[in-house]
Amino acid sequence: MSIQPGADATFRVPREAPVAEECTARSCELSGIVTDPAFVGLVAVAGLVAFVAFAYLEDAAACCREERQRVDAERDAFEEFAERVASFEPVSAGAAVALDGPVVGVQPGAGFAGPKGGHLDEVLGSYAHTVMALPHYREEYDESAAESLAAELGADTVQTLSDERTLSPALQSALVTRSRHAAASRAELADAISVELDELSDAEVRLLEIDRARSRLHEHLDGVPKWGRTDALIDVYDRLEGLEAECDDLAKCRQGSLRDPPMTVDFGTNEGTNPTFYRYLYGPLSGTNYPVLASITELVDRLRRDRDRIAQRIAEAR
Repeated sequence: MSIQPGADATFRVPREAPVAEECTARSCELSGIVTDPAFVGLVAVAGLVAFVAFAYLEDAAACCREERQRVDAERDAFEEFAERVASFEPVSAGAAVALDGPVVGVQPGAGFAGPKGGHLDEVLGSYAHTVMALPHYREEYDESAAESLAAELGADTVQTLSDERTLSPALQSALVTRSRHAAASRAELADAISVELDELSDAEVRLLEIDRARSRLHEHLDGVPKWGRTDALIDVYDRLEGLEAECDDLAKCRQGSLRDPPMTVDFGTNEGTNPTFYRYLYGPLSGTNYPVLASITELVDRLRRDRDRIAQRIAEAR
């Protein structure tokens, strides 16, 4: 039996996928997100300072950094596994090691206790000491070496191991090629996460600028004499409306990113549905799967409450 060395690698998403659909319209931004209980609790408190207002962005950035660290670790592990397999001498016959034997249960970090004289034990042992030795791998996947190999490098790889029970040249080539492909795919994913981190940073900077402008308008209004207060109120009202328009533009830009993510990839889930890039990243967040839109909505809510109060003051002054 032979396997094709060029088979594609897929990513697995062990974390529970969110059930919410992708937000694709401004109405979702302004009505759907604002009904999020965590969001409602946040905006209900008046006068929050700017860095608290954008806590969703901070949580999202932390989530991205943690995931990038895991992806980088997986990339390094698959590169190391590929190097180890490439260094082995393939054989046409060797130790007969069944996949349901002692090798499958080898614990990362422990010495290999399987039969000697062949290379199959070294392959499985190397996989256990590289990919499966990652701390988050053990935490998120409860599986044998054979199950992990099938999920990461293809079920035909496991079938070939079971049938041939030795490291043939074809099997060695396939394992090395697919492992390097898995490493390269994770490097690409890490780069995509970095792009998202840059977007989060840019969004936070822009929202902080808008919120500071909002604060300066209030300071300006406080310094206006009572006899000129009505005109000042109208001016501040109009400027707050302009800041809301800036938020709307920022939301439209973000919607463009949601429709065109930095990476499109098969995440290979068992449930028959694949999460989008952003749902994959933000599934662990408890508040929202759309941190940028949620932060924009929070600021828009502030601006609208400000305008409502100013409109009331204008009406009272006339």
